[in-house]
Amino acid sequence: YYKHLISKEKPISYATAGMYLRSLRVLLNDAKASGLIAETNYPFGKNKFVIPTQKGRDLSLELADIKRIAEYKCDSKTMEMCRDLWLFSFLANGINFGDMLTLKFENISKNEIYFMRAKTIRTSTEKTDIVIPILEPLQDIINKWGNEPNPKKYIFPFLNDCKNKTDIKREIMNVIRLTNNQIKKVTSALNMADISTYNARHSYAT
Repeated sequence: YYKHLISKEKPISYATAGMYLRSLRVLLNDAKASGLIAETNYPFGKNKFVIPTQKGRDLSLELADIKRIAEYKCDSKTMEMCRDLWLFSFLANGINFGDMLTLKFENISKNEIYFMRAKTIRTSTEKTDIVIPILEPLQDIINKWGNEPNPKKYIFPFLNDCKNKTDIKREIMNVIRLTNNQIKKVTSALNMADISTYNARHSYAT
């Protein structure tokens, strides 16, 4: 299966193949836990198949380029909103969009945002809050694009009408796609290489 993924007939990167295989592993973990497959037939683990990894590209931006993005005069409100969401992700400790869009005002205390990454909640036995100081640019973005403050409301309005987890996941992906589309327009106008929401996270980390 793995050789097929990276074959010449269907060339994809090791990173993409790894993503597919990790998804497959999740399904097989569920099947094993439910007794649908035996441990002896489980392909992953010690002395079994190891999903290869590929060294990631450097996706970080120089601060000077982030400043250019922040100061760019956007052509539309949609572009401005997406640019601001991208900046929020960068300024908020590189928060991913899924965590960012599910933040609620109850996550704010004493001018700081407290939250646990959704991925950490699912996979880690030790739960640790991430703390983000609300710098002035972050507060400006909340004021510009956020809901009216209410402890039970999301900070940003994109998930207001979602009824279930499926709706939430779909809407998050819609916002990510829109942001990726619009932020590329910004960098194109600035004669910069294409970027995405990933660049905001990697730039903070770097």
